[in-house]
Amino acid sequence: MIRWFYNTIFDAASDFFTMMGNMGADIFDLNWVSATISLFTMFGWSLFIAGTVVAVFDVAIEYQTGRASVKTTAINVLKGFRGLECGSGPSL
Repeated sequence: MIRWFYNTIFDAASDFFTMMGNMGADIFDLNWVSATISLFTMFGWSLFIAGTVVAVFDVAIEYQTGRASVKTTAINVLKGFRGLECGSGPSL
């Protein structure tokens, strides 16, 4: 009797946590979730490209006054690229 009671509670808890674990993985198979992730990935890339263009023009303007730092700008562009890659995740 006690063994049956233990197995019933254990199996119910096991099934519950299995369903909860699979729920998060199954959500990425939905079309609207993939479309939303793709939208924000493209938005991130467009912001990165716009920021890179602004950084290049900023270096060009600063170069005219002699205060340009190409190394710092290049490092910032690389940091932006790495942040974009970390945030966008694998392509679907």
